[in-house]
Amino acid sequence: MNRVLVTGSSGFIGSHLVRTLRLRGDEVLEWDCCTVNSLGRQYDSDYDLHRPGPDLTKRFSNAVSLVDQVYHLAGNADVGAYERAPDLMAREWTMCGAVMAACADKKKALVVASSAYAQGCNTRYGLAKQGIEQMCHLARMAGQPVSTARVFNIY
Repeated sequence: MNRVLVTGSSGFIGSHLVRTLRLRGDEVLEWDCCTVNSLGRQYDSDYDLHRPGPDLTKRFSNAVSLVDQVYHLAGNADVGAYERAPDLMAREWTMCGAVMAACADKKKALVVASSAYAQGCNTRYGLAKQGIEQMCHLARMAGQPVSTARVFNIY
């Protein structure tokens, strides 16, 4: 049995991954700034890795130390948001950098999901995801156990 942390665990792909991992017998720790309950989706800033402060970074790093592997699926799925909020690209990179740093520090394997070509590689969305893929490539070159899983357009 593996111990796995999944960021973006309440999203479409994340929730299915969590279920699949549990069915195979893995222990799963979920990390998401949105929870789904009877009231719908509720935002919780205590888990928002887009703006990692010292406390959040420490709590996430502690969570990483409890697991064997991390699947990083968290990200903004609203493609149009990248056009409306120009800083979103940088926040996505900041979030991925925080996840990668915690995994590198704790020497944990990391799988990062990307959908760079789902909306076209020249959109802000595509460029944000390509930047994340480049971060992963550089981390692999530096010896970190990082994999990129390119998720194609599933809609």
